Formats: sequence, structure tokens, C-alpha cells
Amino acid sequence: MKTNKLLSFLMVVVMLCTVLPFHLVNAATTGVTNGLEYEIIDGEVTITDCDTKKKGEVNIPSTIGGYPVTKIADVAFYHCYYITDVTLPDGVTSIGRNAFEESGLDSIVIPDSVTSIGEGAFIGTGLTEISMPDSVTYIGDELFWRCGNLLSAKLSAGLTEIPYDTFAGCDRLTSVDIPEGITSIGSSAFGACSALESITVPEGVTTIGTSAFANCQALTEVVLPESLTAIDENAFYACTSLTSITLPDSLTSVGWCAFDNCTSLQSIKLSDGLTVLPYDMFRGCAALESVTLPAQLTEIGSACFYNCTALKSIELPESLTVIGNGAFENCDSLVSLTIPSGVTELPESVTAYCDSLVELNVHPDNEVFYSEGNCIIVRETGEVVLGCNASVIPRSAKSLKYYAFYGCTTLKEITIPSNIKTVGSEAFWHCYELERVTVERGVESIGGWAFMYCYALKEITIPKSVKTMGGWVFCDAYALTDIYCEADSRPTGWNKEWTEGCNATVHWGYKIPAGRGDCNGDGEINGADAAALIKYLANYNPATGGSSEELSDFADCNGDGAVNGMDAVRLLLYLANYDPVTGESDVVLGK
Repeated sequence: MKTNKLLSFLMVVVMLCTVLPFHLVNAATTGVTNGLEYEIIDGEVTITDCDTKKKGEVNIPSTIGGYPVTKIADVAFYHCYYITDVTLPDGVTSIGRNAFEESGLDSIVIPDSVTSIGEGAFIGTGLTEISMPDSVTYIGDELFWRCGNLLSAKLSAGLTEIPYDTFAGCDRLTSVDIPEGITSIGSSAFGACSALESITVPEGVTTIGTSAFANCQALTEVVLPESLTAIDENAFYACTSLTSITLPDSLTSVGWCAFDNCTSLQSIKLSDGLTVLPYDMFRGCAALESVTLPAQLTEIGSACFYNCTALKSIELPESLTVIGNGAFENCDSLVSLTIPSGVTELPESVTAYCDSLVELNVHPDNEVFYSEGNCIIVRETGEVVLGCNASVIPRSAKSLKYYAFYGCTTLKEITIPSNIKTVGSEAFWHCYELERVTVERGVESIGGWAFMYCYALKEITIPKSVKTMGGWVFCDAYALTDIYCEADSRPTGWNKEWTEGCNATVHWGYKIPAGRGDCNGDGEINGADAAALIKYLANYNPATGGSSEELSDFADCNGDGAVNGMDAVRLLLYLANYDPVTGESDVVLGK
């Protein structure tokens, strides 16, 4: 009977041990000593909290109650504003997350026993220097974020990465010893370390993360290892003191905006391993004068060299197949550009606002484009896709693409010849200095906003061959006072708002001279012009150098600068060879 009762008791004990929570079975011992709260579990002490009124130096004992102190818990000293110096004893192996965040800590001794330091452990502290023992093999993100007094740092040789935001916002940091063994530098690891002047990335590092050195405004020297294969986006964004950098040939990938707004960058050696330059890679590098592109480069991303105002020349390799939108936009000093044979598409605004650009060429082996008159033209369609400040639209072209001359800011004058049937929307948008536009008979359509922001344009003549007109064609062309239209009234194909946004007076029924050979200025070239020219010559007085008859400004039919019998001969030959079906003659008027 007694045996049965004993067995029943033991069974109840076993059941209680199974059902009750573990912490009740194996309860921790807690206590306070010298303002430090702690707990003892399994014979080891963890410091869990600190009296926020505690001041000055804190020497954490190596043992409490005969048990070794091995851990500093998460947020243990969080907001302990008045502590200044902390000494951790040998035996401590880990420092928890945010352990000293926003405390008054300005000095700490970390023993060789520590192997792990948690995320944000020293955020916002007053540390002036840190020497991390080589025993540390793990550190969490944001370890020293916003440590505004930190001047120097030595990292553990046991680390393999520098995590996200490790030193971000340490704006007085001038020296960092990055040990061998590191393989990656995390995102924003040194972001906004605005006093950091130089950095040597050791061999073994393969990746520099997003914004890793962004806004390091004092950084003048960067040494990169041959092991490096990737630089992520914004890695060196706004390193405004960086003047030069060499990218190792091991590098095969660069992220967008990698050197965006490095305003002092004058030269860069690109890796031969790169095949793509991403968008905005050198955007705003206003001091960049020249760059040698990799021989195997296939793509230049959108706005890659945007606002590189000192860039005078760039040679595009024959391997190139893609040029992104606005790739060279606002490169004020760029004089010439040659499109390689493999490029088959040219998006809008590739060279917009390039004030000095006066020469455009295409490699003769390009099967899609050709160049003539400093214009780039599609072979198959005759569409002008890109012009510059010295363009002369050739007779071989048939149309102007939208944005064709967008941002040709120093273009002074342009003739849109009769062979051009369509002028695309915004074709001359932001041609600020465009003073004179001649639209020849034969042009049939002008798109909306075609001459928007042409601030210097004062007058323009529209021939009756123009059957369609978009809206707001001359919007914000502030100097435009007169528009002379050969049509007697607005054609039905013209948008009712074609003059919206400008204050010009429209003159309907204007007689437009037909050009050279229109001696009487009636807008046509025919026998009446020959008669007027002959009558002028018959009444010419050599003594006075004049005639009693008047001619238009287009009587110099051979273009030699004088009006005489040779002009009459050229005009008669022109008329004799004129084909009314094609509207052309085998004889050319002018030189």
C-alpha cells in the first residue's frame, strides 16, 4: 500500500514537471549590485539593466555571487545618459542589441573574450575611438550609427563583413582600419562620414553595397582591390572631394548612381570587365573632362553622363549597341559625337542641352543610321532623329522626329527644306537662341509644341503646303511678334489652339517668295521672273549701279553675289528643264 502511494506521488511530480513552464522549473536568479541589474541562468551572469541615474565610470565585475559575467543583455544600458566609461571583464562573450544606445558612453574596453556584438549596440554614443578585439566574429547592423564624436576605429580581423549602417552618420570619423578577411561592405556602412578623407578597401572584398560611402564629402582617395566584382547603386554618391578613382578589371557590375554628383571627379579608369554603365552613373560629375570606355561595353544607361559639363570628348566603342535616354544631356563642353556601327536605337534627348555640340557622325558600317549635315537620319525612313547646334537638314531627309533638335540651345538658324514633310512634336523645344526658321514649300505637317521655348524667334513664315498644325506650336516663344501665313485663313487641319501660349500677330494671305529665282517675289518661279530679270537688266545703268526696275532679293540666280546676264541664263535653263510633274528641274539655282 505504501509502495503504491509513493509511486502515485512520483507520477504527479513527473506530470507537474511536464506541464509547468520551463522557467518555473529552472527559474533564474535576479538581483542588483552597484546599480546594475542582473540575472543568473545556468551558472552564468547576464547584465540586464542599469540605473539611469548611474554616473561616471562603470566597472562591470568579472563575477557576481561566484558566477562569471558572460553577457550584456539587449538595451542593458539604453538611455543611461550619465555613464562615461565602461570596462567589460574578461569572460564576457556577447554584447546585446542596442546595449549602450543613446547612453553617455565615450570610452569602452572590450575584452578578447567577446565574439558577438548585437545590432545598434553603440548607436548615438559619445565614443571617440573604438578598438575591436580580433575575437569578434559577428557585429550587427547600425553598430556605431550616429556616433558623432567617433574619430577612429579598428575593426576585428575575425569579421567577414561590415554590415548595414555600421558607421553611418559618424561625421567626425577620419580613420578606419578595415582588416583583411572582409569580403563585403554593406549598404550605407560609411554613409555620411563627412570627415573621412581616405579609404583602402583590402584584398578579398568582392562587394561594396548600396550607398556604402555616399555623402563622404571629404573623401579624396579610394583604393579598391583586384578582388572587387560589384559596386552597388549610390555607392559613392556625392563624394564631392573625390578627384580620381581606378576601377579594377575584376569589376563586372556597377549599380546606378554609383558616382552620381561626385562634382570634383576629373578622371576615372573604368574596368575592362564592365559591359554596362547604368543610368545616372556619372550624373552631375561636373569636373569630369574625359573618360575611356571599356572595349567590350554594350550599353550606356539613361542620363549616365547627365550634367557632366566639363566633358569635352568621348569615344564610343564599336561594341556599343544601346545608348539610353539623355545619356549625354547637358554636357555643355561636348563638341562632337560619333555613333558606332552597332547602335540601332537613339532615344530622345541623347544630347539635349549640349551647348557646344556642333558635330554629329555615324560609323559608315551602321545599317540603321547615317549622318549628313550634322544630322543623324534613319536610312529606311529618312527620319532625322538627332540634330545639333550646327545642323543643316539635308535634302535626303524626309521628316523630323519629335525632339529631333530638343535642347539645341545655341542653334541660331535652320531651314526646313521642301523634302521634309513632317515636323514632329517638340522638334525644336528649348532651342533658346533660334532666331530664324525658314519653312520651305513642301512641308505638310508641324506637330504640337514644335517651337516651344524658342525665346529668340521673332517671326516665322508658314507656307500654304502645311495642311496640319498641332496645338501650342509657339508656346512661350516670348519674342515672337509676327507669323506670316500664305493661306488666306486657318486651314481645317490646323489645331484651333495652334497659337496658344504666344502673343504673335498672324498675317493671313502673305505672299512668300519662292526662294532664289523668284525675281518678282510673287511666291512662284516661272517665266514672269525671267521677264522681270531681263527688264531689270535692260534698264540697268552702269554709272549709277541701279535700274529703273525693281527686283526681289532672290534675283541672284547663280549665287555669285551679283545680278547680271549670267543669272538670266541660269534662270532660263532652270525653266527649260523644269518638270511640272515632279516640281523639280535638272538645273539648280544657286552655286
